[in-house]
Amino acid sequence: MSSTRQFKIAVSGDQHTGKTCLVNRFRENIFSDQYKPTIGADFSTSVIEIDGEPITLQIWDVSGQYRSVHSMTRNFFKSASGVIVTLSEKPSHQNIYFCHHQKRFTCGADFSTSVIEIDGEPITLQIWDVSGQYRSVHSMTRNFFKSASGVIVTLSLNPSESSNSNIEQWRSMSLSVLDEDVPCVLAGTKSDLAKIDPSSIEAMSSSFHKWYYTSAKTGTGVKEMFEDLTRQMIEYENRKLNEERFNASNVRLSGGSGDRRKACSQLC
Repeated sequence: MSSTRQFKIAVSGDQHTGKTCLVNRFRENIFSDQYKPTIGADFSTSVIEIDGEPITLQIWDVSGQYRSVHSMTRNFFKSASGVIVTLSEKPSHQNIYFCHHQKRFTCGADFSTSVIEIDGEPITLQIWDVSGQYRSVHSMTRNFFKSASGVIVTLSLNPSESSNSNIEQWRSMSLSVLDEDVPCVLAGTKSDLAKIDPSSIEAMSSSFHKWYYTSAKTGTGVKEMFEDLTRQMIEYENRKLNEERFNASNVRLSGGSGDRRKACSQLC
């Protein structure tokens, strides 16, 4: 099943709220109760069909607790096929001065792609430009939301096992990087162990586009949530494309009118 449309989803939330289990249930329909904390972020892809159209989802499972800057940095090298280390002849303080006056610092990492031809074969390079100075864990975390088409923030329905204290912070972090209209939904996880009344979730979800009642253990609501979010992302992308076409059309029309007015004035 080939896919042409691609969307990035950032899955975020506090530690122990079941983010990785949620992703594993959706992607592979499996569940494990063996806890293994995510370091930095895990990246995976999945292709689903929405109204007969295959859609590729890039799913970023963002760590709920950054305990080690060293371990975060290591994550950027994961799955790399090659590494470039830069060396400057200038002292470090001169490098910082130069960078500060010539360009902005990289926060976390910048990602780009380039296609080159080697011996007649086109090769796609995924290039990760990793920051040389991590001044803020917050700025690093924000980088994972960059270019996301949708965001999932997890809320444990069994708060005795996890913290739900940073729900709004995760939401605000995504807003600091993305358009406020990018679909951001709240996933109530561990519904099989629910100790929170649904009415309480309604109150907490007021700043989100939608909220869902899910369980990675039983599979309840997981597939439906990802499919519904994908539909929201498609609608958002289509709306943005229509706006861009409309604006481009207006620019052409106004430009054409200006040319006609100029020609008329010259003739007069």
